[in-house]
Amino acid sequence: MPKLPPIAKRKKAKAAMDYHATYAWRKISKTYRRDQPICERCIYLDQLDQYSCQGLSVHHIVSIENAPSLKDDDDNLLTLCYACHGRYSAMEREGKWDQSEYEGREVKERSNG
Repeated sequence: MPKLPPIAKRKKAKAAMDYHATYAWRKISKTYRRDQPICERCIYLDQLDQYSCQGLSVHHIVSIENAPSLKDDDDNLLTLCYACHGRYSAMEREGKWDQSEYEGREVKERSNG
């Protein structure tokens, strides 16, 4: 993926933040967490504990910045506990988008299988 100039990155990041504040996203997120009430990464790693069902958030496997068309696609979403979500966020902040997406797809495939 080509590197974006700083201004373009900021505009894409702002668009993603704006989307996460919308009613549509809150509804999708709530429905997805209702249907998948346990951290999918903890299930994948067989590390279920008392935190796997608490503090859940919904994560886009392929970020909105990289694929806006997938923002509402259930196949692009994962329910994650805060610890796991923080791990994916850290990878993305460090520019490890490919690693984050690869691991997210692996988790998704296993949870659907």
